[in-house]
Amino acid sequence: MIKLSCALLIFISFISSPLMAEETKSKKDLNKSQAEGLSYTESLKLSEQRWHGSIGTSVSKGMNFYTEYYGSTSMMLSYKLSNKEILALSGSYRAPVDLVDADPDRFGIGFSDVELSYSRPGFYKTLSGAFSYSSDLSFPTSNYSRDSKIFLSWGNSVSYRHKLTDRFTVSSGLGLNLSHFRFKRSNSGLLVYSPLAASVSVSLNTKLTNRIFWVNAYALANTLDYDSKWDQIQTVSTAISGVITNNWMVSGYYYWRDTYESNQNVFDEDRITAGASLTYNF
Repeated sequence: MIKLSCALLIFISFISSPLMAEETKSKKDLNKSQAEGLSYTESLKLSEQRWHGSIGTSVSKGMNFYTEYYGSTSMMLSYKLSNKEILALSGSYRAPVDLVDADPDRFGIGFSDVELSYSRPGFYKTLSGAFSYSSDLSFPTSNYSRDSKIFLSWGNSVSYRHKLTDRFTVSSGLGLNLSHFRFKRSNSGLLVYSPLAASVSVSLNTKLTNRIFWVNAYALANTLDYDSKWDQIQTVSTAISGVITNNWMVSGYYYWRDTYESNQNVFDEDRITAGASLTYNF
């Protein structure tokens, strides 16, 4: 499955040569460099520390009447292999806010897939931007992946970040994901299935003030399904992030996700999720 994250939705951005010099002045302010449009790994590249981590908590809810409030806690630990290479391990836990009579199969309670990622932020620079590369392996530790019989998921992405002005930055990305399923059927034995997914994305990061930033993004994913047909899924998102201190950051986000050709109205409430998050970087 292709991953279209929520507010994390906030996503693929890249270092420009002039921006590098500007950001190096505040190496300790990891949150600010992230909010200004740099990805987490690009922010780490500007830091002198080898080990970094982040812990976040969030609350989200679908906009229709019947959707529950969900709370989640996420954690990431990263290590700089060199100034150009970063290795990271991440995972999260998700549960409905109201646990009374909660059904794990219905509400998706439990841990997410554990993800091991490798990245090369800003591996190729231009006069006003830079390209970055990332690759990740997702291991089926979530209930959903185990139920879906996902054996392994491998994603790759190449992105470009371009600084338009001091206030505006545009990012674009191409992604490729390969998932591997293994089914055991009583009549035919082991069935191996490896669908392919490709995605494109673009986002605009706006610096409203020195501590408040606004990101708008669009992503389109094409996934090859079991019937060898391509399913197109699009996501539109917006998020505002505020830097509280050098370590703390708060965000609010709103996103809509639906198939490209759908009977639902654009921005139909059944396809919209809103939420807020608080993150501590160390």
